[in-house]
Amino acid sequence: MPKNDHRLDGGETMRSLMILFLGLSLMACGDDLQKKSAPDTNGPDNNLNNETNNQASNNGTVQGTNNQTVDPNNQTNNQTVDPNNPNSNNNTNTNNQNTNNTNNTNNGTIVVDPDVCILVDPLSINFGDVPVGSTARAVVTIENCSSERNKTLLIDSVEAAGDRFIASAPLATEVPYGLLTSFAVEFKPTSGLGYSSQIVIETNAGTRTIQLNGTGIANTTCPTAMASGRVGTSGNFSGNIAAIPLDTVNLSAAGSMGSGGTLSYEWSVLERPTGSNVRLSPNATVMNPSVFIDLAGSYRFELRVYENGVESCVPANVFVRATADEDVHVQLVWDTPSDPDQTDPTGTDMDIHYKRSTGVWNQEPGDIFWRNRTSDWGNFGLDDDPSLDIDDTDGAGPENVNHNNPTSDTYSVGVYYYKDNGYGASTATVRIYLNGALETERTKLFPTEGQFWHAADLQIPSQTLTFPDTLIAGFPTSP
Repeated sequence: MPKNDHRLDGGETMRSLMILFLGLSLMACGDDLQKKSAPDTNGPDNNLNNETNNQASNNGTVQGTNNQTVDPNNQTNNQTVDPNNPNSNNNTNTNNQNTNNTNNTNNGTIVVDPDVCILVDPLSINFGDVPVGSTARAVVTIENCSSERNKTLLIDSVEAAGDRFIASAPLATEVPYGLLTSFAVEFKPTSGLGYSSQIVIETNAGTRTIQLNGTGIANTTCPTAMASGRVGTSGNFSGNIAAIPLDTVNLSAAGSMGSGGTLSYEWSVLERPTGSNVRLSPNATVMNPSVFIDLAGSYRFELRVYENGVESCVPANVFVRATADEDVHVQLVWDTPSDPDQTDPTGTDMDIHYKRSTGVWNQEPGDIFWRNRTSDWGNFGLDDDPSLDIDDTDGAGPENVNHNNPTSDTYSVGVYYYKDNGYGASTATVRIYLNGALETERTKLFPTEGQFWHAADLQIPSQTLTFPDTLIAGFPTSP
């Protein structure tokens, strides 16, 4: 188990700045996003933070090779040929392509940058059969896939037509190079009919549309599952949560309902980053469990509710996207096949090492590792010293080194197999994040304990990575 699972003071400061940044970003684009009603401060909000869907007019025309007009009455794409462009083709719709879009303009509110790339996933959502009065939820991710580091994806608006599909505001409206944001979509049928609509996303990479479908069915027997969560113990509950590694997310089944009988709950982890050991605490059957977010990446938690043995017709989901908030974030996890339970108190022990150019491996102060968890490498009074946040001694990790505002130097990343405790060979995985974006993932098999892997070198300020990839017995004797 981790000896210490809390972040140093510098991380708390960065967390506050990140929350402030997201808040200001959402305020700045408030007129273009879904309107929100006042949040419920007394408990979980089971309607995406009380977001209501004021039906979007979507009657603007997108200029380009194909001018796409969205009909607000039937939400269909009527494509017309640009009379000024003899090469236009009214049979091809380019708006859903997850590539750079150089032709679209954004209703005059954002200038399209041909060097900004957007990747939207998925481009269609079919909620299937959903009982009338119940809510089905999905999540859409928006990635900045630009090839240039200085390109930021700007999201102007996310609008869903109709009142049975509701799109929440994105977690962030400015997405730096290599990063993701997301928003939740809910389907709430009011009658036994088929429903169809679209979500229109306007960005500085062009316009994207997402097709939505779902069917309402009569519900006379099954209970309704409602799930939400929040970081820590303050703030609004939501079905789509932004977090950072080492956050605790508190989940809630409040709002779930049946026909008057006793409800029971069943939570499960459906999605987690590779190497994550996230667990529901104290167990998966309580109404309001918590989870410790150990790694950067995407998580999905599912809730099923039972009443007198009858399962909810539609499970509810909570989505969490954890993004590293440091300039340099180095992550170590490992896998030992012969250890039958890598989450129990006995297991293998690997150690992350993060060294500056003048340091010596496994020696203070130039190497950050379990015995030297932080050191003064930078300038006085600045948040520029590296730190190790977790030393996991009995399992699969993680161990994370964080470094903000690194000075110009070459920093080296290494892994030492400290103790196998009789479990033998183990495979280490190192992930290096720069400014929140995953830059590389490297793996190495350690046949036995006592071996050292020089995994990578990072040059600052160029952010150039090289990979020595050497495995030796013991530590190197020179820098």
